[in-house]
Formats: sequence, C-alpha cells, structure tokens
Amino acid sequence: MASFIGDGDSCEILALNGLPGIQGAQDDQGPLGPKGESGVPGLDGISLIWLGSFDNEPIAPNLNDAYYYTTTKNHKSRTAISEKLLLKTAR
Repeated sequence: MASFIGDGDSCEILALNGLPGIQGAQDDQGPLGPKGESGVPGLDGISLIWLGSFDNEPIAPNLNDAYYYTTTKNHKSRTAISEKLLLKTAR
C-alpha cells in the first residue's frame, strides 16, 4: 500500500508500507500495581420505548419513543427537543 500527496498538478508517493518486522523479545511482566479508587457513580440513564417499524414516521412520538423508519432505513428516537437519528443503515 502507498500513501500519496499531491499539489493539484502532480502526485508523489509519500510513504510505502513494507513487510511487518519480527516480533521483539518479551520480557518478564512487572508486579501488579495497587487497585485504584472507585469513581463517582453516574446518573441513571433513560430507557427508550421501542415502537417498531413504520412506512410513515409517527405523527406525534412521545419522549424517548424509538422506531425504525423503513422509507429511509433509519432508526430514530424522540428527545425532549427533537427527533434524533440513532442508526443509519449503510446502502
């Protein structure tokens, strides 16, 4: 594989990938360090309510409703402000 760089008029090879080198020698593992302190607990999350699949987007989804919109092949959820894209299907 090669990496190239260009200035608009010409393209030059910047780097070439060679064969991998041999694995270096592994030394003895050092002693296990002390256990760190526990972090501060986080806030509880909010669950999503799965509505299913729709050919048309729901007219008035409720807060945290999630669904699959078959026309655009997107998974969406409703937040307090707007709809958010959860997952987009690759085409």
